[in-house]
Amino acid sequence: MHVARAGQYAIRALLELAATGGGTVGGIAERTGLPAPFLQQLVGPLKRAGLVEARRGPHGGLALARPVEEVTLLSVLEAVGVQDEVQETQWLSMLPEPHRTRLEGIERLLPDELGLLTLADLVPHLEDPALPAPPVPFDLLPPRRLLDYIGHQAVAVAHAHRCAVYFGGESYGFVTTAVEMRDEVPVTLPESDISLTAHWVPSRPVGAMAVAWMTGRPVVINDTLADPRASRELAIRFKVRSVAAIPIHAGRQGSGILVVAKQEPNAWDPADLERATELATIAGLAVIGHHHVARGGDEADEE
Repeated sequence: MHVARAGQYAIRALLELAATGGGTVGGIAERTGLPAPFLQQLVGPLKRAGLVEARRGPHGGLALARPVEEVTLLSVLEAVGVQDEVQETQWLSMLPEPHRTRLEGIERLLPDELGLLTLADLVPHLEDPALPAPPVPFDLLPPRRLLDYIGHQAVAVAHAHRCAVYFGGESYGFVTTAVEMRDEVPVTLPESDISLTAHWVPSRPVGAMAVAWMTGRPVVINDTLADPRASRELAIRFKVRSVAAIPIHAGRQGSGILVVAKQEPNAWDPADLERATELATIAGLAVIGHHHVARGGDEADEE
């Protein structure tokens, strides 16, 4: 997926509208450093998409036409036009396997991540002061290398095609796609000097993930296109028909959801689900152990 200049400018302009409450094209251009003539050309497509509206009067100009929580980055890009995804990934065909499949998977993930991020997620001061802060600060999130390890194991033991992990609260948290169409082979826990929490993105639990969070019990969906508990949009984008969302209980360190998915409907074997559930339990203990070691072992975590 290629994000053209028009899409980049549109996102910056709408972030400015979200932060300030409104403004003229000239004012937005001045504050953001974007060219006013180019911004003016974007107004029409954004208005037709229902993302912005014009205000008349001495304090007129442009304003958001929807609540910031409803404006996703993907909707902004689609309003001004994005390049054909097939054309943008054709160059990957020259790469040998397994690198081509891995990079194609990364390309497919971008639209979904953009569809989860809203303007509200990206403009911090828009948060309602009456609401509690996001329940899981970044310094409490499990490291990415641990989530990669859990994801590899989940794909292997459940014979799944995709895996993601959510960590946070009932209405807000963070999600990382730990494994995307990778080989079903065991791996060892890798070491890394990279900032391990940077790969998490703000999110809200949806579909089976949300149901599992609210009930505290595993949710098994045999056909995402027929089960109302599933997110049809995510199922279509990820091309999965069978989904299982399994709670990860990590004591005081919080809770998460392990999501494994298969491309075919009615694809779950009871043994696969049992192994995935056991892995979610182990994952919770691993998260507790990670924080216990990271903090010098001076905290006793209890379930």
